[in-house]
Amino acid sequence: MVAPSSMTHRLDRMTERGLVVRAPDPGNRTRVLVELTSAGWQVFEEAVREANVVESDTLSGLSRKQRGELAALLEVVISRLDDLETS
Repeated sequence: MVAPSSMTHRLDRMTERGLVVRAPDPGNRTRVLVELTSAGWQVFEEAVREANVVESDTLSGLSRKQRGELAALLEVVISRLDDLETS
């Protein structure tokens, strides 16, 4: 849910940093295809590693049973979001 102008600005900055490349969409003249570069993939992979550490630290105070309960509740929430997207 990002305004097109905000997305363009973000992509401009990512392009300048060598994280993405853009190309015209051959199937739709109004769209642009964006692809991560090798450097972009490295940044993405590091972000995922950091997110996993934060998640592990956050959940470390929960018991195995509580983690299972949380996972079940999150599945319900995600299912509801999927339902809203398709309606």
